[in-house]
Amino acid sequence: MPLKVMGGLSYTMIAVGALITAVSPGVGAYAVGFLLVTGFDKMFNVYLRSTRQRVIPVQDFGKTVGVITLLNNLAQPLAGLTIAVLAAPLGMQTVILLLAGITALIGVAVASGWHATVKAELDVG
Repeated sequence: MPLKVMGGLSYTMIAVGALITAVSPGVGAYAVGFLLVTGFDKMFNVYLRSTRQRVIPVQDFGKTVGVITLLNNLAQPLAGLTIAVLAAPLGMQTVILLLAGITALIGVAVASGWHATVKAELDVG
């Protein structure tokens, strides 16, 4: 499977799974959404690892991936805190729907090339 297809498919299915989880009326649909999120998360990790190997020089791979892992792990307590703070006033279903929406917006922005446009403008300016 081409790398771009793998990345796009897995990211899209994670967002779809989150949406199904958020709007599910019962345990069955929630389980389907949850399985989509967790299953395609593994596929997205394969995509990210493959992409990293292509863009990070071999001599810098260990230290660069170490910093990426550190930054990823630093975000986890913030994510937990965000959910803990928002779940009580908004409800868990609303928090999941909000996160699914944010995920979709990020996906659309990346797919549309918005990130490349912003980078080009920053490089020029």
